[in-house]
Amino acid sequence: INFNKAKGLVEILFDQLSEDDEGSYTAQLKDGRAKNQCTLVFVDQKFRETLALADANRRDVQRKAGPYFQEYLTWSVNEDCELLIKCKVANTKKDTSFKWFKEDMEIKEAVYDQESGVSSLAIPQVTKKEAGSFKAVVSDGRGEDVSLLKLQDGEYDKLLQQLSKQCALSAGPLKIQSTAEGFNLYCDLRYYISFLKTSWHFKEKRMEEARVKPGSSMQKVWIDVSNPSENDRGKYTLEMFDGKDTHKRYFELSAEVFAEALP
Repeated sequence: INFNKAKGLVEILFDQLSEDDEGSYTAQLKDGRAKNQCTLVFVDQKFRETLALADANRRDVQRKAGPYFQEYLTWSVNEDCELLIKCKVANTKKDTSFKWFKEDMEIKEAVYDQESGVSSLAIPQVTKKEAGSFKAVVSDGRGEDVSLLKLQDGEYDKLLQQLSKQCALSAGPLKIQSTAEGFNLYCDLRYYISFLKTSWHFKEKRMEEARVKPGSSMQKVWIDVSNPSENDRGKYTLEMFDGKDTHKRYFELSAEVFAEALP
């Protein structure tokens, strides 16, 4: 118990707050014949919130006594449509061990810069096998800290949505080329995943005729038009829906372009 007369401050310092400390606290002040007191009712929700905060702060101090995660594992998708998983550690030494795991299998491809403490894992092409739990562990003689990232269920769906968005943004302009049956409209992408829903439109109407056939590959989406005629001249639109937003690419099949594509 401390009493700072100059500041008029009375305080009680707890080495470690526990459930036994719940209750009412009263400070009694006396100066000659004059006396007064103040009471703090330290119970219920206020006490539980303070106890939880004290426990969290104590665990954090203990955690940071050794190597620890300054930034836990997070994921992002870059402009190259790569999945990036990264974290940052602090308070490390030369003999500190730092390892990555996927479903308890060690990942050797992760990069770690000991000077900055940043570690990252780049996945150039996301497939279903990326779904699951990632773990990073930093440890030495002073202690151990663990970071977990679960790319499952709703979180994996968020990843696919962000990846689809970047794939759609990477799409180039629509181009045309002649085929034996007619012509082919196509669009190049960094790469294409089935989560990105595509549809083709001609003069603002969806193309669903028997003589048109859409298709896709790892880095391209297209539509084949068979037996074209003058009626097929006009504006074509490729719509790409990433789960939230629709991205569009256009192509105007003019008389001149029609004649060049179909000599």
